[in-house]
Amino acid sequence: MYPEAIYNRVIGLLVSQRDLDLQGVFATELTAYPPSMFAPDGTMRIATGKATLKKNLQVEISQRNALTPTAIVVDVSALLWTVEWPVQGTVETFITTFKLWLSERLTESDVYLCFDRYHDYSIKSSTRNSRSMTARVYNLTLQTRLPSRDAILKNYKNKVQLNKLLCQHILTDDTFLEAVTDSHVLIVTGE
Repeated sequence: MYPEAIYNRVIGLLVSQRDLDLQGVFATELTAYPPSMFAPDGTMRIATGKATLKKNLQVEISQRNALTPTAIVVDVSALLWTVEWPVQGTVETFITTFKLWLSERLTESDVYLCFDRYHDYSIKSSTRNSRSMTARVYNLTLQTRLPSRDAILKNYKNKVQLNKLLCQHILTDDTFLEAVTDSHVLIVTGE
């Protein structure tokens, strides 16, 4: 529906002498799409306020006042930006580093690893597509030389591959799982 059509309908209602609350009509945007979220061509506008919100919510507490958690819930996509990223090595080197980080957390408490799901035509797909235009798509295997953090994480197709490799090599490594889950539980969610 076009804004002109909406406007014409409001004028038609006014002329028809129907009881019409103009304040209510003009309290909402008279467009076929919310312009704060979408450009006129239908593409979604990219939000940039997420980092600001995260910084506002972030708090620091004294280590001596912090209780030992019973569970740690990990947003893996956020963690990938902060975990040590080997300068040299392969994807397997990174997975080993990730598993070391995970094993340290599992000595303290249960761990819930939450991997992102990447569905085509989701509300976030247009944002992901526009962000990924600047980064090359790699064919990641265990023996692939590890690209830079930005090269992997700025293209969702690379992140999907890395997530699958991480899941596969954590969940199929029985020796690792037996060693790290003797006193705490590991739960993995995602694709």
